[in-house]
Amino acid sequence: MNFRLSISQYLAVSCGLFVLVSLPGLARSADPTFVGILAMAIDDEGADFLGLSGETREKLTALVNEREQQVTQLILQIKDLPNAEKQAKLAPFVQESEQLGMALLTLTQRERLNQLRVLRTGMASLVEPEVASIIGLDAEQREKVRELITQRNEQMSRGGEVQRQITRRSFERQLRSLLTDEQLGKWEKISGQGAGQTASGAERRAPETAGAAAATDSLRSARTETSADDSESAARAADDRAADDRAADDRAAADRAADDRAADDR
Repeated sequence: MNFRLSISQYLAVSCGLFVLVSLPGLARSADPTFVGILAMAIDDEGADFLGLSGETREKLTALVNEREQQVTQLILQIKDLPNAEKQAKLAPFVQESEQLGMALLTLTQRERLNQLRVLRTGMASLVEPEVASIIGLDAEQREKVRELITQRNEQMSRGGEVQRQITRRSFERQLRSLLTDEQLGKWEKISGQGAGQTASGAERRAPETAGAAAATDSLRSARTETSADDSESAARAADDRAADDRAADDRAAADRAADDRAADDR
């Protein structure tokens, strides 16, 4: 067992922080507790989302490893503090880690990383002043967001992983319900999902209406074709009956002519 694994396990128990550790033979994930949003930039999905080159990703990974090694002394210093104080002590270190990492990215990649952060944070990002300002939350909405986030954090500290997932989904829905369609559209835009993701009910029904219209047209066409086929069949039947009648008349006329000749012979 290496030193990093021991420190991470120690943090998980003593500091109450959820730390992602490295295990032999398994791909390692960075811990956002110490490097902030850089943790998202070096995983496979994040690197693809940002469009990182192999070289840039290697540099970021090396930086993350270095920063996580450097934080061990700070961890020992704050291990007995309440969680709120631990986070306050770690905040400058995390901020510095993010600044060092951002310096390795292009402007576009920085913007994409911010989008990825909002997307993965979900509706909990509404509590951030910058996000709240961008999407236009009013004072009442901001207060409700703060109340829900406080409740969410309290409930997330209880139960196992399954319970936390249920709690996360529940508050995600509650926070989303606070937004207007316009605000939700803005949130989706800053999270990298693009505009137009929150189509109105009428717009969502449009494809169904179009489908129904197409089905009606098809049915009408089928009925028209069936009617035409029926008319054509009826016409053919009438022609056949007329031909039969003419044949019968011809046979009757022939019979009468034969009878007349026989009478003349007599």
